Amino acid sequence: MARIVSFEVDGREGYGVLAADNESVCDFTRLDQRHYQGGDAISDVMSLIELGEVGVDFANRVAADQKSWASDAHIPLSSVQLKAPLPRPLTVRDFVSFEKHLLQCARQHLGHDEWRPPEVWYNQPVYYRGNPLSFVGHDTDVPVPQSTQRFDYELELGFIIGKGGRDISVDRAMDHLFGLTIFNDFTARDVQRADADVYMGPCRSKDYDCGNAMGPWIATMDEIPDPANLEMKIRLNGEQIGSGNSGDAHFSIAEMVAFASQETTIYPGEFMATGTVGDGAGLEKGISSKEGDVVELEISHLGVLRNRMVSSNS
Repeated sequence: MARIVSFEVDGREGYGVLAADNESVCDFTRLDQRHYQGGDAISDVMSLIELGEVGVDFANRVAADQKSWASDAHIPLSSVQLKAPLPRPLTVRDFVSFEKHLLQCARQHLGHDEWRPPEVWYNQPVYYRGNPLSFVGHDTDVPVPQSTQRFDYELELGFIIGKGGRDISVDRAMDHLFGLTIFNDFTARDVQRADADVYMGPCRSKDYDCGNAMGPWIATMDEIPDPANLEMKIRLNGEQIGSGNSGDAHFSIAEMVAFASQETTIYPGEFMATGTVGDGAGLEKGISSKEGDVVELEISHLGVLRNRMVSSNS
């Protein structure tokens, strides 16, 4: 079982695994990898994911062998700045799978108390394509775009593809996952409302620099007892404002992966997410965020992803 991290330390980038004590990381760039696997050197998280089961086995063996880490490969967690564990996923597909979130957003955003999702939403998973170049990690400040007066945060469960395929069956879909992480899908709500009028999806409202936060790590699938029963919480400035469970989704992760692969090949290193859990966004509660707010997303077995919103001029 392993938790994969990317980080910056002493002006350089590294990646590796979190120790069992949650107090240190093993930097793979300073590790004698031949001691753990005999193939080509693993150069980054993407190349680790592309190895599939071999990569997971490598990470697990390193994580379990903390006493053998070389001294320069052993770094206190407090000394590193965590980055998005997969800094540049190949693609981003963000599903919309929690009915409660949709209903509460419609009530607040559109003023429609009786609105219901269209029939197609209940019949198949739906998703939009996001920006794979805008990911930041835990404890990274997120600038509030000047073009919005209603910048919001969203609590989502993210999953990374570990094995490619096409027309994958629901029964086999979970075999194609590398791991899970926490995802904060920042959204400019007033811009989103304007985007909706052209029927092109979220468009600009979710396409800002630093607009996607992922972390604090990727937990490999053998670390997760039941992906369909993960407690999810959101806190704003230390106060819990919402909670839910991954099992509340209308479609399972397996159904989402299978749907994404219909007539389309998916590849290792692609990122997908469940969409926002009910009560997982400020919009649902009529809460407007502001510069200086600190949002914390917590999912059981996956840790806490924390970000502070700051001025785009800072």
